[in-house]
Formats: sequence, C-alpha cells, structure tokens
Amino acid sequence: MSWKGLSLTLVMALCAPPGARAAANASFDGSLGGGFALPALRLTPAAAPAKTTPPVDVQRRGRCGVARWSVKTLSDADAGAVNLAPVDATVSYLSNNPASTPWNADAGSPADRRIMSGPYAETQVYRVHATLTAYKLESDRDIHMVLRDPRTGETLIAESVDPACPGADSSAQARVFANVRRQMASMLFQGQSPQPGQLNQVSLPVTLTGVRFFDPPHGQDGDANNGGELHPVLCVSTGSDCG
Repeated sequence: MSWKGLSLTLVMALCAPPGARAAANASFDGSLGGGFALPALRLTPAAAPAKTTPPVDVQRRGRCGVARWSVKTLSDADAGAVNLAPVDATVSYLSNNPASTPWNADAGSPADRRIMSGPYAETQVYRVHATLTAYKLESDRDIHMVLRDPRTGETLIAESVDPACPGADSSAQARVFANVRRQMASMLFQGQSPQPGQLNQVSLPVTLTGVRFFDPPHGQDGDANNGGELHPVLCVSTGSDCG
C-alpha cells in the first residue's frame, strides 16, 4: 500500500460512523509493503466523562422566613434607627432583662414592625463572649445558634440570616450577612453541609455581635427566659474581638 493509500484509509476510518469503522478496521491490516508493517488500527469510543455531584449550598436549602422577616433582616422601615455600635453584655443579662417576654404565647405573631422604645427596644447591637453549644440550619435558611453564659449556664439564641433571602439581599447589611455566613462555614461546616433541622452539638468559645430581637415563644432550642435573641448576627469570631 502506498503512503497516499494509507493516509486515505486512516482518514476514512477516523471519520466514518461507528458501523463503518468496524469494516475499515477489518480492511486495513497494517501492511505497508516492502517489509514494513504497522499494528492494525482499532478505534474504540471515548469513555463518558465521570459524573460529579455539585456541592450542596448551605444557603439554598428551604424557604426564607415570613414572621417579622423585615425586622429579622434589617430591611424594615426603622432599620436605620438601629445603633450599630456594639454594647458589651453577657448572655445572662440579655436573657433576664427584662424578666419576661413582650409577646403573649397565645396571641400569634406580632406585627412586622420593630419595637422602637422601652425595655424591649430592638434598636441596639450587643456583643457577647459566650460558649457556642449547638447550631442547626433552620427551615427558613437561618443558622440557629445556642449561646451559653460561661458563668451562669443560661442560654440565648443567635441567628445568622441567609444573605440571598428577600429582605436580607436588599438590606444595607447584606455584605455583612454574607461575611458572617463565610465565617460560619469556616468555623463549623468545614466544607460540609448540615442537614436542615438537625441540632449539632459543639463547645466553642465565641465572640458574637447582633441586633437585639424578641421572638414569640415557640419551643426554640436554647431560648432565653425573656425570648430575647441576637437576630441578625453581624459578626462571629473564635477570637476576643468582633464588631
């Protein structure tokens, strides 16, 4: 076979449809004449690319919240009145002052407005040094944290909102929310996605800042005596400085 004939045979074999390739393989035995020979050409289909499972985004599981949602995401009409300069406090103090909840457990959810004055004012950011004892991804895509006072053992809830949720995404603090989620991922998730609703036990000293918020009692894990929370969280750190 001449070099010209060899080239033509190779081109036909490579370009032919699968059924014709077998015939081309059979017709070409690799003989070049003159005592030279090549191994017989065998064409096999390329292996299919391996399927990969995309990582689960912890921020995209479940639906965003409803009850007092604009207050929780600092997107309400009165959000500008919140003093973002943190005041130092203890979990025990926030859990007991005032001593009781402002909401009647049987009255349903309160209006979607911020409490602007009085002992239950939701207009101040607080900073606490506490032990993070548990966390979970909630159905409204918040990350629920249980903070314990290292001295008294009393607890307080803190909530990190999903920056992609309506309200949170338009808040002036949207970038702050996103940074908190990155901090949470680094501290707790380590590349893994928690199962929604599963309470994960930890023991981690943290410094955390957040806006004071009062939630109607509904059996939350780690709820304070007066229903107070830090919601939304604006900073969380394993160090002593935050906010």
